[in-house]
Amino acid sequence: FYYFNHHDVKSKYSTNGAGAWEGTSGKFLRSDYSIEYQKANGTWVEFLPWTILILMVFVFGFPLLIIAILLKNRHHLHSPHNRRRLGFIYKPFVRGAEFWELHEVFRKMMLMSIIIFVPDKTRTPVAILICVLAIASLNYTRPHKNSIVFWVAETSFILTAFKYLACIFIVAQEDMKTYDTSKESLGWVLITLDVCMMLVSLVAFVVFAVLLKKSKKMMNE
Repeated sequence: FYYFNHHDVKSKYSTNGAGAWEGTSGKFLRSDYSIEYQKANGTWVEFLPWTILILMVFVFGFPLLIIAILLKNRHHLHSPHNRRRLGFIYKPFVRGAEFWELHEVFRKMMLMSIIIFVPDKTRTPVAILICVLAIASLNYTRPHKNSIVFWVAETSFILTAFKYLACIFIVAQEDMKTYDTSKESLGWVLITLDVCMMLVSLVAFVVFAVLLKKSKKMMNE
C-alpha cells in the first residue's frame, strides 16, 4: 500500500531577483524519496507489476480465499472432518465467530495501510471510527473462548483508540500554539499506554502458565 503513497514536492521559487524555480519538483514515494512516483521508465514503474502481484495474491487473494472456503463449508464447520482440515482458523473462537481472524486481518489492514489514502485532515478521525467500530464488534461478538484472551484484546483495542485520540490532542495543541509546553507530558502518556499493554500481556502470560500447571496436575491425578 505504501508503494502508492506519494508526496507532491514543489520547487521553491527564488527570491534573489533571478525569478527562477529552484530544486527538484515532482511526485515521490513518502517511504523513499529517491523513487519518483509514476515516472516513465523509472524504478517505480519497473517494480509495479511485482507490487500488484503481491497485492492480488497475498494481501487480498489469501483472505478472500479463506472467506470463500469458510462460506462454502459454513453449515459443516464443526464436523470432525472440517475441524481437522480447517479448525486452525476458528478453533480459538466461539460458534458464530468463526470469521473473527479475518475481521482482525482487515482491521489491521485498514489501520496500517488503507488509511494512508485518506486525506491528512480526516485520517485520524477515520482511524478513531475504525477503532470504535472494532471495539463495538468485539464486545458484541465476544469471539474468544478464553476470557483472559478477550480482555487482552479489549485492552489492546481501547489503547489503540486512545493513541489516535492523542493525535487529535496534538493537532489541537499545535493550533493553539501550546504544543511545545505539553509535548513532554503527552509523550509520557503515550509511553504509559504502551507499558500498560505490556503489563496486561505479562499478567495474562503468568495466569496462563498457572492455569496450565493446574490443568496438568489435574490430568495427572
